[in-house]
Amino acid sequence: MRFSGPTTQIGEGSVNLRLGTHFIVTKAADLPSVKPQDIGTREVRQFQQHVSKSFGETFVLHPHRLVLGATFEYIALPDDYAALVLSRSSYGRVGLIVATATYVQPGWKGCLTLELCNAADIPLELPCGASIAQLVVFRCDKMPPAQLRQFPMDRKHFPTFPEFPSLGANRDWKTLKSFADRIKHL
Repeated sequence: MRFSGPTTQIGEGSVNLRLGTHFIVTKAADLPSVKPQDIGTREVRQFQQHVSKSFGETFVLHPHRLVLGATFEYIALPDDYAALVLSRSSYGRVGLIVATATYVQPGWKGCLTLELCNAADIPLELPCGASIAQLVVFRCDKMPPAQLRQFPMDRKHFPTFPEFPSLGANRDWKTLKSFADRIKHL
């Protein structure tokens, strides 16, 4: 496994990840609620929007808010390595929770979308470029080519910005709806 970046980012068991300059923030919307099964491209833009900052500029994360941010680092894992994204404890101690979805699939390529949540009661100033998370990489069994073709992630999609949620595309919604319909008719 090779890492190309400042050696100050490499720890004994992890690699520090820096906060990038692109964010997805919640905007005021006249929505009474959000149904995850109905979230498509058009719906998500009713309550979320992109925001960009400059490297070194501060992003203010307000109390009890969720923001999506991208890592500054572009990650490229081989097919026989996976990773976990963890909060750095120094930021966790002031209320920052990073990466609620922590597993990075083998073969992942792109900037990671980080879910940033301020659990504190005061705003947090997060400098773009600050090491706010860490990547713990581990070896795993290499996926066979047939399984790679069935892999749900689009292998041609290499994000460099945080990604909007795509819950509406989840195949489980159709199954859950059919269960609910059957129960109604009992």
